[in-house]
Amino acid sequence: MELREIFDQQVLKELEKELYGKSFNWIMNCSGSSFNNDLGKNFESLAMDFHDLKNFKHYDYITETCNKIYTDKNRKFCGTKSKILMYPSGYDGLIHVDSSTTDNILTTITFLNSDWQKTWGGEILCYSTDCKVVVGGVVPDFGKTFLFNGAMPHRAIAPIRMSSLLRTVLVTKEQ
Repeated sequence: MELREIFDQQVLKELEKELYGKSFNWIMNCSGSSFNNDLGKNFESLAMDFHDLKNFKHYDYITETCNKIYTDKNRKFCGTKSKILMYPSGYDGLIHVDSSTTDNILTTITFLNSDWQKTWGGEILCYSTDCKVVVGGVVPDFGKTFLFNGAMPHRAIAPIRMSSLLRTVLVTKEQ
């Protein structure tokens, strides 16, 4: 697990403004989890495919930066598995893994709320294989990218109900 500043802050602020100011094709992200088979599919967040950002003026920069992150780790970035997620207050994510294998799968989460207050929650938690122990995590911090093994069980904690924003993240995955 690693927390880094990878993207240009001004580009991320422009992306944030674009996400909140324009009409995008947001879908309800309903996910199940192998850890919670009895729950079925549940609303977790709003989602938009990474490639829906193609008209954003810095799309090429973001794509090149993502490619560099993965290349530096001897991995290959997959735009089709990557997305933007918005988490409303009260909607925790389910514990899940990004791969059914136990291989080390690189996942990154970049926080896109420039006005986020630490007291609003919205953490990402990572768990032991049996999901009994929290082994790591991160508090949202604008512009920071959390790199971790996506084969590790993890989840997004919802923002508290008093936050004034949807917690917005760029999630990237490898091929």
